[in-house]
Order: sequence, then C-alpha cells, then structure tokens
Amino acid sequence: MKLWIATCEVSVEPGVLDSARTVAFTNVVTWGETSEDALARIRNCFKEYQWTFIGCEQIDPVNPEKDYGDSLNDLIDRATDNPKAVIYGTFHTYKSN
Repeated sequence: MKLWIATCEVSVEPGVLDSARTVAFTNVVTWGETSEDALARIRNCFKEYQWTFIGCEQIDPVNPEKDYGDSLNDLIDRATDNPKAVIYGTFHTYKSN
C-alpha cells in the first residue's frame, strides 16, 4: 500500500464549522493500493461524520523525499505508522452560492 495525499472538497451540516459555512477544502492523508482505493477510504470517513464528499481536486502518492511544509508533513507523520489512518487537515471554507 502507498500513502496518498488528496485535496478534497466537502460539505457539512450548518454549525459544524466555526465559520458557519458549510463547504470547504481540506487536505487528507490516507493509505491505499490505488488513488481510487484512497478516495474510497476518504469517502467512507466523511460519511461516518455525515459529511458529503463533493470531489477531489488532486490526489498524489506521498513522496518521502519531498517537504510538504509543516502542516502537511504533520498529517503525513501521523498517518505513516497507522495503516487505517484517514487524517484530514484544516478546513478552508468558502462562501457557496
């Protein structure tokens, strides 16, 4: 299995996010044999929280030689030793139409 990093769009119920907005992008790190496998794990995680997976902007295998910056490196470090991990970062909200 490979470790993947994805930028996903998600919708949540009102009141879940401090901003009172209901749509956001977040980076997610998880394991999978393929990108489709990793996305399925992300969808299942979001479903458990009753969030709606809107889509994936980008998904790539984690490159262990690359420095992704402090916040993404932290997600990667937290997922590295946990093959069941689906670790998501800060929700970057935006105003929907």
